Amino acid sequence: MTEREKRHAIQEFFCAPKPALHPKTILTGAAIALVGLLILSNGVSLFGLAVTGAGLAWAFFLPLKSRPVPGVPQRSEPTEHFSLFRYTDAKSRFEQRPSTQQILTWFREDIDGVVAASYERVGLMPDGHAGSQEDELGLIAQRVSSSVAEAGLAGAGGTSGRSLTSKKPLVVFGPADSSTFLGFDDSMVRRRRLVEGDAFMYSTWRVIVFHFTEYFLGAYQANYNMIKNVCVMEEVDEFFYRDVVAVKTVMESTNMILESGTKLEHRKVFRMTVSSGDHITVDLGGEGIQVASALEARNDENVQNIRAMLRTFKQANIERGGAGQPLLQ
Repeated sequence: MTEREKRHAIQEFFCAPKPALHPKTILTGAAIALVGLLILSNGVSLFGLAVTGAGLAWAFFLPLKSRPVPGVPQRSEPTEHFSLFRYTDAKSRFEQRPSTQQILTWFREDIDGVVAASYERVGLMPDGHAGSQEDELGLIAQRVSSSVAEAGLAGAGGTSGRSLTSKKPLVVFGPADSSTFLGFDDSMVRRRRLVEGDAFMYSTWRVIVFHFTEYFLGAYQANYNMIKNVCVMEEVDEFFYRDVVAVKTVMESTNMILESGTKLEHRKVFRMTVSSGDHITVDLGGEGIQVASALEARNDENVQNIRAMLRTFKQANIERGGAGQPLLQ
């Protein structure tokens, strides 16, 4: 599958309407055709044929694609009425959409692509370490005080002015469903689809990539869209580990207005705060904007790993500073 075909399939997942028939229209057309047949039975052939043809056309060909099903939020589960003539094709289109599992797999691949691109944005180079997350958490304290750090390689030497990262970056992401979300205005681009229970898969996300280096924490932020495979509203921040004062997820009250026009009263928020008062925030979801359970679990795991990484780096910094050799200047 080419990249273009993949993006088209993703668009179909979010945008292809669930087809439905309109019984009232079909019955109305059938009734008109029946009247025409009754007229024909009385010997009025031309007029009877006209009425019968009109009834059949009404039942089979009346264009209804633009008529949404009442009471169904169109951005959540787009459902539209189709004529009998067009229903089969619409049903085939809907059934050919990629599965939810496939979309989740593509989303993970896309996030990996965002992470790969973020190295250059933050001015970093991967160090090539391919160990597991648990292995790397155990090795960090040793790496921070290694000869690489003591030799000052986090500067320009041997890396074309870019620092080496200490481990695989950690990612936190949240759905974009606010009417004030910037960067994507096209309704065909900013969509969501019901995938399990009350949970949705979204086409547009706020993504934060955290890079852990021997000397600082790098953070790359962007609004990412799956359909277009582009990032906008990019931001890059760098923090010394000693300046990070809080990392938490909280449920807070909000006046956010969703794309459906409803008000979001509570939302789950990830927030990292530094000593200057600045903070990095991403909405993880809330009542009415729940995300698929697999993605929620990944966010929870990454938040825990971010806390563990920061504790390890901060402790290593304290130990080195206590020896009169502060790691972070």
